[in-house]
Amino acid sequence: MEERLQILTKHSEKLIEARDELAMMLAEERGDVTRLAVAVGATSLDAGYVVSYNVSLEECCRILIEKH
Repeated sequence: MEERLQILTKHSEKLIEARDELAMMLAEERGDVTRLAVAVGATSLDAGYVVSYNVSLEECCRILIEKH
């Protein structure tokens, strides 16, 4: 029983680490998109819902194409 508890604890710690790493990656992507939007002159990419990184990148590219 003790051994199983230790195994579960180890797996739980790994899951928590992975969750934290994913949260940091998502926060960095959101910051990247915001900086990119500002750089291309997008007034706002926020439509009241969570926009994926790819959709935001496409929108920024569309804005750049329209400007040139």
